[in-house]
Amino acid sequence: MLRKFFLCGLGLVLGLGLNAQHWTSSITSDQPTFHEIQQAFNDHWAPYDVKDGWYVDQDGARHKAPGWKQFKRWEWYWQQRTGPSGEFPSNLVECQEWEKIAKDAHQPLPGHFKGTSNWTSLGPNSSANIAGIGRINCIAFHPTNANTFWVGTPAGGMWKTTNGGNSWTTNTDDLPVLGVSWIAIHPTQQNTMYIATGDGDAAQSLTAFGHQNYGDTKSVGILKSTNGGNTWTTVLSAQQSDGVLIRKVMIDPAYPDYIYAATSLGIYQSTDAGTTWNNILGGHFMDMEFNPGNSDIVYAASYVPGGGAQVFTTTDYGQNWTQTTNLTGVNRIEIAVTPAAPNNADFVCSDANTNGLHSLWWTNNSGASWSQYFTGGPGTNLLGWMGDASDNGGQGSYDLTLAIDPANYSNIYLGGVNLWRTTDGGNSWFISNIWSGESWNNPPPNPQVVHADKHHVTFHPLQPGVLFDCNDGGVYKSTNGGNTWTDLSDGIVNSQMYSISSAQTDPGILLAGLQDNGSIGYETGSWQELTGGDGMMCHVDPTTTNYLYTTYANGVIYRISLAPPGIATISENIPGGQPQGEWVTPFALDPGNPATIYAGYEQLWRSSDRGNSWVQLGTPWFGQKMNYLGIAPSATNVIYAGYLNAIFRSANGGTNWQNVTANLPVSSAYISGFSIDPTDPNAVVVTLSGYSAGNKVYVTTNGGGSWVNVTNTGLPNLPVNCSQIDALTGNVYLGTDAGVYLYDSQTTSWQPFNMNLPNVVVTDLDAQYSSGLLRAGTFGRGLWETQLLSVGLDEENTVSDLLLFPNPASDRVTVRTGNLLSRIRAVRLFNNLGQQVYNTANIPTDGGEDLVLDVSRFDAGVYHLSIETNYGVRTQRLVVE
Repeated sequence: MLRKFFLCGLGLVLGLGLNAQHWTSSITSDQPTFHEIQQAFNDHWAPYDVKDGWYVDQDGARHKAPGWKQFKRWEWYWQQRTGPSGEFPSNLVECQEWEKIAKDAHQPLPGHFKGTSNWTSLGPNSSANIAGIGRINCIAFHPTNANTFWVGTPAGGMWKTTNGGNSWTTNTDDLPVLGVSWIAIHPTQQNTMYIATGDGDAAQSLTAFGHQNYGDTKSVGILKSTNGGNTWTTVLSAQQSDGVLIRKVMIDPAYPDYIYAATSLGIYQSTDAGTTWNNILGGHFMDMEFNPGNSDIVYAASYVPGGGAQVFTTTDYGQNWTQTTNLTGVNRIEIAVTPAAPNNADFVCSDANTNGLHSLWWTNNSGASWSQYFTGGPGTNLLGWMGDASDNGGQGSYDLTLAIDPANYSNIYLGGVNLWRTTDGGNSWFISNIWSGESWNNPPPNPQVVHADKHHVTFHPLQPGVLFDCNDGGVYKSTNGGNTWTDLSDGIVNSQMYSISSAQTDPGILLAGLQDNGSIGYETGSWQELTGGDGMMCHVDPTTTNYLYTTYANGVIYRISLAPPGIATISENIPGGQPQGEWVTPFALDPGNPATIYAGYEQLWRSSDRGNSWVQLGTPWFGQKMNYLGIAPSATNVIYAGYLNAIFRSANGGTNWQNVTANLPVSSAYISGFSIDPTDPNAVVVTLSGYSAGNKVYVTTNGGGSWVNVTNTGLPNLPVNCSQIDALTGNVYLGTDAGVYLYDSQTTSWQPFNMNLPNVVVTDLDAQYSSGLLRAGTFGRGLWETQLLSVGLDEENTVSDLLLFPNPASDRVTVRTGNLLSRIRAVRLFNNLGQQVYNTANIPTDGGEDLVLDVSRFDAGVYHLSIETNYGVRTQRLVVE
């Protein structure tokens, strides 16, 4: 083998000028708080003046900041959830709260609600016109049927195909968590399988502590099914290993009752098919492999963010382990084996300093000793972004994978940002697929573009030469040695959404911002990519679909015009250049005049010409970036803005501000968002994240002068992430870490509103009024919609069903109320944008039992007539000609 003769020097790795000590090394606590971790990260990167994940060195060269993006995602997710204390919750809370609510999650609503939820998926379920649908962590294969295999996603569950990837189904939507890091299928009993829950690859640069402060999706242990995934039993539970992060599970092919798990707390082993477990090797482990010829021999790779990761070998099925390497400067290792050379094995190392390629090693004596055969560095950095391997950074702690051909030991694939291949045992490498074919990326001639960030590359065990690439965009297959690739992701729905926005003038148009896969637009059943990177907050102009607004991380705002077509980065027009905002930077369109835009950074900025120019407004905060921003639809001079622990109100368009935080429990829970009542600028619903029981939802009706806790009953003790007030009925919906909830004013409690909705984190809610739809953006299962509900009238007191005639109407419209006239408290009319155009408590009648409304002064269009009585609210559709 050429590996034997191709020896590289051990000191050729060139640094970026960064401190070789990993930033987590300054953390000394055994169980650090969020704030300790955040401070260590900020202190480390402060000298580099990082902007959008890039920094410029002393020679003027621009570099990616290794691990920056992954940390910022993690920071956004956990900061609001850990709250002021910064203490991470036990993994047990996920199980405990799920067990409390699971039996009620899909029950019909009480009878006084007209209808119930019936959520349907809008995808995206195809990456035909977008960068990708979402990250795939792993793939597993049926032992005898080549067309049946499974994939695991970080927050969207496990998906199965029985036709080689032409279509997919999932049956894991009701599990306590929907993250799947690994899938292991029994070698002879194909209906027996194990899954490692959680997100084993998320924020790996943080995992120096062996505790629960890791991925966005917490692990609840290892689950086992004996009926093909129809039902699951917890075998390695959170109670046994609270805080564990599990990356891989293996079944001994010779003794299938022996199960191994690579976790952040060590290597676990079960000798009785998962009934009991023992920790047989301490440390943090992310990978392991059996010797293909003798499963008593197991190779395991540790993970040490600051350097010091090693390979350990056992020859007696885990009873004794030997450290068989003495590596320095290595944070993560991935191992590969092949039946073509059963006593041989390879591993790839990620550099602890740069996250680029450190080195590649091999053994021909079953891991007793190892030899290096390739060294990373500029020109040989196979884990970087550049197509010619000329850079020296990478994401090796986040995405790293190695695969060797089962039929040919010299044929190897190495995945980081791109996928590389060697056919001569590592002597020479070439691109198999690349994340970007743009000229600045120095791509080789005609490589196929496949989504970046490889998490698992492997060969099909039943189809020689068939290779799979699991990455941040989906799952791809090659049948010709990696020369061309086919996307098999169509049918999987696992997008992680930060934000959504519905077009009010066209129910078939909406926007969504996705982690990893940009901002995308939906029109009548199909999705299309609009802007790239991580897609954050987005807005559709409420009066026209000609203007769409999307964002990238830290406050990059784009304006997309459809006629004439064009895109502009309008945040660059802010005086002084692009400010740095939060990871998800808030911005808002004025509901009365959408050409006016507000954007919240450390200062509040306003544009009156769709972002062409900006002026700075008065701001009550200093040196702190905004998290939330909203304009009152019924009085657009009223603005609310704030951070995780404070809300401010302006009554004069942003010139002067008042702190209205008093009485909110921000000392125990952070604010996750707020909604302003569409009909009353003084009425606001505030949601709180975290795990502080009883502190989830507060309401003010006097502009923040006082707040009332309306958490009441019915909500799980899980983070509440967002709210939506229905302008037509006043109903309040919440998006939580366990689906959607609806407020029941009759019982002053919250009801699950989750019929047919997966048990998924809901990050954003949005109402589309002309169609009567509520949309939910989820962090793992894409976009969903259901009908908004009317709170029905008490049937015993209803003589008529509020008949409107004539309808359509051009002059006067009559509402037949029967005996309800004396019980009507208010009459409101909303236009098709959900804006209130008429409101009266002085009921106009014809002298009898009928309401009579003059609609001659209203423009032609579709309206919604809302009538509030002592028994509830009834809304009817009215067409004005």
